[in-house]
Amino acid sequence: MTIEKTCFASPEDISAVRIECSDCGMACIFPIAKLGSIGCALEGNCVCGAPSGLAKGTKELQEVTVFCSTLGSLAANLKGRKIKMSLQMECPE
Repeated sequence: MTIEKTCFASPEDISAVRIECSDCGMACIFPIAKLGSIGCALEGNCVCGAPSGLAKGTKELQEVTVFCSTLGSLAANLKGRKIKMSLQMECPE
């Protein structure tokens, strides 16, 4: 017998986005309502001095910022619609 576990999260389940420095481990949490200001945090350096790798004015920074902004408004945009959306993710062990 094979048992497979699949996990999904709906946009309304997402309450914040966490950004972590891969050098020192310091993390910032941005509530969904504050995702519009995430670009400033992404383009700068961490308190430890490590650069994010997303420089101001680059396509990469723009795409990540747009993704976060869209994620922040996704639940409201889908509310009352005849479709449901969910994101598949790795299930916790």
